[in-house]
Order: sequence, then structure tokens, then C-alpha cells
Amino acid sequence: DNNTHFFHAISILLSFPHLINQIFKTKTVSKEGCYELYIFANGEYKIVVIDDYFPIIKGTNSLRFAKPNKAELWLMLLEKAYAKVHGGYASLLSCDVISVLRCFTGFACERLNFFDIDLEDLENAIHTNKSNNKLFVTPKESSSSVGLIKGKTYELVDLYDVKTKDNEGNEKDLKMVKIKNMFEYDKYKGEYSTESTLWNEDIKRVVNYNSEEKQCIYMSLDNLYSYFL
Repeated sequence: DNNTHFFHAISILLSFPHLINQIFKTKTVSKEGCYELYIFANGEYKIVVIDDYFPIIKGTNSLRFAKPNKAELWLMLLEKAYAKVHGGYASLLSCDVISVLRCFTGFACERLNFFDIDLEDLENAIHTNKSNNKLFVTPKESSSSVGLIKGKTYELVDLYDVKTKDNEGNEKDLKMVKIKNMFEYDKYKGEYSTESTLWNEDIKRVVNYNSEEKQCIYMSLDNLYSYFL
């Protein structure tokens, strides 16, 4: 679908169900087909009223955009509310993750490009992420070779400074990152994957490695720059 950015933003919100719940002023299915949603648009929070008519593909009974999971309406209602305040459903084809998150949360959102920030800025962003904010990264197209999915959104959780030894026994400093895979379990197959031979006890101890954490991906900081935008 061309509106994948919208769905990726919603996938992020799914990690915080209370944020989605507070959007809906109408909490149950409306017999009148009328729903009130509380969103942030044009610089202010406002109530948006929409009905439950949704566009379909011409000549069919198939919905044009979001498809319900059984009898669920909430995703289609979010989609319609976003379209209403952004000029129509065509806005879903050109939106980005930032604009969708801002619309449904009102939170301050910022895009950081790895080409524009240095290591110190990135470290500060990650450490701030641990206390107050959430930081997400998007893979490059070439990252599919190591099992990362282009266009998906991964949460950047932590950064570690590791003192270890190389194969010749020489001491070296290594920066490792921990990433949460929000969509698939254990698909990453690059360096420091679960089957990698690069792991040693020094690294495992510092990152508090747990092989049972199926949604966690570990990699070097260099790999982060290589694989993500």
C-alpha cells in the first residue's frame, strides 16, 4: 500500500494503547454512525466528528484503504479523522510517520537524520530516550539482506560502551545498541544476531544479554549507521 507511513505510525501507537484510547471520545459502536475523536490539528487540540462511511474500490465491495480486523472499526475511524483534517484521503498517500504521530498525540516529534548528527548528538538522543522520550529508526532499503524490513519502524532502546578483546587478544572499545523489533520475531541475521559467533562474555555482560528476548536486536553502532536512516 502507498499509505504505509500511516500504518507504521499506528503500529508505534499500538505500543501505547492508552494513547489510542484517549483519542476516542465515542467509546462504543454508535447506532447513529457518528463518532467523536480528539486529535491535534492546525496547532490545537480539537474534536473531529466523522461518520462510518468509508471509501471502497470502484466496482467492488473492497475497502480502498484500511481493512478491518473482523469487526474492528477503530483503525478506519483514525484513518478517516486524519483524512478529514488534512484535505482528504489523498493525504494518506503523502503523509509521513511524524505528521501522523503528532496528529494523534500532540507530542513534539522530530526527525533525526544520521547524516546530520554526530555521535555525541546520537548518544544524547538515546539517553534522553531512556528517560522521557521514544526514539525510532527506519531501515535503509539495502538492509533487507540482514532481515530488517524496509519502511518498518524499530525502537532504539539503548547504547552501551563495551571494553572487550579482539581475536588476537588486543583490547578494544566497542559501542553496541539495543533495538526493539516491533513487528517480527528474531528475523535479524546480521552481526551480533542470536546465531553470531561475535558474541563473548564481556559483551553479553555489559548489554545484559538474554537469549529469551525474542524482540530484541543487538548490533554495533557502525551497523546501526549502515542499516538505518
